[in-house]
Amino acid sequence: MEMRVQTPPVINEKRGKKRVSVKEKPRKQKEKEQKVPTGKPDELVKKVRVWFEKEFRSYVEDGKSFQRLEWITDVLTAAIQKASAGDEKAVELIEKRCPPLECEEGEMCTQTEKKKKPKSGKGNGGQESMKSLMASYSENRAKTYNRIIGKHSKQCEIPIAKVQKFFEGTTAETNVPKEILKEMCSRLPKVEVGTWIEGEFSESEVTEALKKTKDTAPGVDGLRYHHLKWFDPELKMLSQIYNECREHRKIPKHWKEAETILLYKGGDESKTDNWRPISLMPTIYKLYSSLWNRRIRAVKGVMSKCQRGFQEREGCNESIGILRTAIDVAKGKKRNIAVAWLDLTNAFGSVPHELIKETLESYGFPEIVVDVVEDMYRDASIRVTTRTEKSDQIMIKSGVKQGDPISPTLFNMCLESVIRRHLDRSVGHRCLKTKIKVLAFADDMAVLAESSEQLQKELTAMDADCSALNLLFKPAKCASLILEKGIVNRLNEVVLRGKPIRNLMENETYKYLGVQTGTETRVSIMDHITEVSREIDLVNMSQLAMHQKLDILKAFILPKMTYMYQNTTPKLSELKVFANLVMRSVKEFHNIPLKGSPLEYVQLPVGKGGLGVACPKNTALLTFLVTIMKKLWSSDNYIRKLYTDYLEEVAKVEIGKFEVNLNDLAEFLSDERAVDSKLFGFNAFTRVREVVRSLCKNKDSPLHSLKIIEREGKLAISVQATEESIEKIFTEDQEKKLMYLLKGELNTALQHRFFTQKVSKSEVMRVVQQHPQSNSFVRNGGKMSFSAQRFVHPGRLNQLPCNYNTWTKGHTKLCRRCGKNENETQSHILQVCNYSIGNIIKERHDAVLYKFRELIKRGPKGHWLKKTDRTVPNTGSQLRPDLYLESPDGKHVILADVTVPYERGIEGMQKAWNEKIIKYTDGYKEIFRRQGKSLVVLPLVVGSLGTWWKPTEESLIKLGVGKTTIRRIIPETCGMVAEYSKNCYWRHIYGEKYVKTPMINGGKKPEGNDWTKCEKGIEVPKVAN
Repeated sequence: MEMRVQTPPVINEKRGKKRVSVKEKPRKQKEKEQKVPTGKPDELVKKVRVWFEKEFRSYVEDGKSFQRLEWITDVLTAAIQKASAGDEKAVELIEKRCPPLECEEGEMCTQTEKKKKPKSGKGNGGQESMKSLMASYSENRAKTYNRIIGKHSKQCEIPIAKVQKFFEGTTAETNVPKEILKEMCSRLPKVEVGTWIEGEFSESEVTEALKKTKDTAPGVDGLRYHHLKWFDPELKMLSQIYNECREHRKIPKHWKEAETILLYKGGDESKTDNWRPISLMPTIYKLYSSLWNRRIRAVKGVMSKCQRGFQEREGCNESIGILRTAIDVAKGKKRNIAVAWLDLTNAFGSVPHELIKETLESYGFPEIVVDVVEDMYRDASIRVTTRTEKSDQIMIKSGVKQGDPISPTLFNMCLESVIRRHLDRSVGHRCLKTKIKVLAFADDMAVLAESSEQLQKELTAMDADCSALNLLFKPAKCASLILEKGIVNRLNEVVLRGKPIRNLMENETYKYLGVQTGTETRVSIMDHITEVSREIDLVNMSQLAMHQKLDILKAFILPKMTYMYQNTTPKLSELKVFANLVMRSVKEFHNIPLKGSPLEYVQLPVGKGGLGVACPKNTALLTFLVTIMKKLWSSDNYIRKLYTDYLEEVAKVEIGKFEVNLNDLAEFLSDERAVDSKLFGFNAFTRVREVVRSLCKNKDSPLHSLKIIEREGKLAISVQATEESIEKIFTEDQEKKLMYLLKGELNTALQHRFFTQKVSKSEVMRVVQQHPQSNSFVRNGGKMSFSAQRFVHPGRLNQLPCNYNTWTKGHTKLCRRCGKNENETQSHILQVCNYSIGNIIKERHDAVLYKFRELIKRGPKGHWLKKTDRTVPNTGSQLRPDLYLESPDGKHVILADVTVPYERGIEGMQKAWNEKIIKYTDGYKEIFRRQGKSLVVLPLVVGSLGTWWKPTEESLIKLGVGKTTIRRIIPETCGMVAEYSKNCYWRHIYGEKYVKTPMINGGKKPEGNDWTKCEKGIEVPKVAN
């Protein structure tokens, strides 16, 4: 008989030192599953498809009347919504509807509308407060998060009459004279627009557009994007609707209706302009709008390079970086620069509709595109909703609709007439070898000049252009910065619309694209830290489950800082404070001791046994390094040239050389050259040198090596995680996945440090890594109670309170319960203490045995099962395997035995496995050989701290358990074992006073030992002589 013992995976494989270029692809992040209706709704939506195909066929046969198309689309969205709700009666009524009588265009027809009851001022706060916070979070994560931090209750309470008057004024018709429109759009170039833009929408095109959407709030049709995909998986029917609208060059009237909600921006809540209007439009329309938006944006030459808003690029980061570079160079080289930040009043709501049409015609878009876009705004309307009321219908006679996919593109195109006129007449500012005139991200603009006089002249001309188009600047929200020979000029005054705008002093900043910008490169983030600290405390005190608190931190709180990491250079001391705050909070979430517990357990990914919260300081440093390298590698020649010149200039000044080569630049960035940083002042490349020092050169730096090197005539990044690992080189070919790759190396370094320097605290994590599903409860709570989770985390770090883990002078290390002269360690309590071995420890073993036995009984080898926890008949051996299986022909025997060892690393688990193999092989091999039977010994090993030993999976497969079933029961089994171990530990600490908590997630075996007796029909019947 052949015995095979599965060798555990090797954790620390030593590799030789050599450089390799990394080209592996990062694992694609699992997308969040969209909730689509199932069951009865699936049957109803089939009826809706049949109804649509019948009606659309009639529409085509009857001459393609647009009124019929309007009726079909209106009824269709209602039918999809009713089907998703499982409303069978409503769907049946919809199926019976007949098309309305058609009338001539402009003729009146009657239509009834179901009036919605006004909202109650009391709302449903009582029900909401009674609802479980955990259940609420499972339904709507973002809403619950805002509720916890106190940002969910801001609703507009301004009287509806005042709101209606305000929006009637802001959306009023502008009537810009035709000659002014012609003059303002005269600088727009004629672009090459192919005939493809007029063609039909293909199903693949609609599919690609739908993939790019986010499942935002439903509009007046009550649908989300996933409902459309659910109704029409192939998107054939939607493509037919959209192509008919394209052919008619019109959209249904109900697609033009929107419900507008008001989001609080800040300031006086009684002022309507402090509330941002967001229009919730029919989802079926938004997808159609996305199709035209994608086509228009695909035309080259429409946007000037200085307009970076809503493009497929990192527009904010590029705009902030260019401006920051210009200010830093002027300050470091003692040169002049004048900057003005501009803010338009109600920018999106002020665009004249006649300007949209004139802009499209001036660019040379075909008539069909102009007609389609013009119709989108013809007779479009909104109803504004406040806390308790809804306005009457307000016609949109000017402005683009916020919330419409095509609106940002149309706004940018209209603003191009102003920007291109400015580019033609402006002198701009020369930063090294690059000319910078204006930076625009939609309506957020920054104008640059060489002097305050030149800036004033250019601003006056730009203001005149904007005013002619009904686009008005708001001087109170604009600002300027004047540097003369690198020093702030406090006395110069810049005027806009007859009013002076704020002039920044040395230590003052202006919030540009969400980032405080001024003369100082290094900014303080203490305000951010204070706010984040407040939110973390509120989350910690909430009634959320552990995994939900962790999810909030990862999904909502920490991502807020990513934008800041990319665009600012906060002080390292403040980043350290923030990192300590986050690490401490995560430990508190999971009942991990604040002192003595390794940070690696918090920082390593969940799949590697940790909690998956990266150190914010390391994340900030890596993010900034990646941001700078992307600019030095940028495919945009303008960005790459500016940053390369910037780097060369800083290196020349600080190294003290007249000319520098690529190796000089690499050594400068790698902090391998002596420099005088005071000569140029703190800049972006000073931070890159700090990144290198912090991550590989300082005490407790995680990486063994991090350098910028020269590679094939370009800069590259060289990383070596540990002394034994391979040195990896990342080039511009890995630009898109650079952050992922660097994080991977950082995690490798952290794991190596954890395993080599903190051996006793990393034993369990080694076991978790060989089967990461042991740690799945960290993400989703799994099948483990909250009390068991609070026990498991300190337990896996060998930090459960017990005599051996107490360092008080004179305190005994011996067990408090049993009479043995043994130390009271975690393994002693959970495995061998006489106080528990006869009850809870045995119950834990029997629970695992019972679970596995039930699985085997339901499988293909269920009829093999003969004995449970009994001696094997006709062998003379007193050994009692947990499960004795024999084939019907009596020629094959399987002995399976359960063990729940304490996780003393990979070696300890393998030892427990081997002991079972040796025990039953030595006891039965020769006996069964003489009887002419083959023997297979299958250990079943589960760790006492809720870990799964991977070879157990193969044992279960050989016992007839399916792989799908195994994947399902792994978290269940791990959770069950953790529950028993928790009860064992607390009973040991508190004695008989401890009351065991019920097994809320199942897994409890039947009382007594009767269950070990084989059930009727399993025993082989005796043959009569």
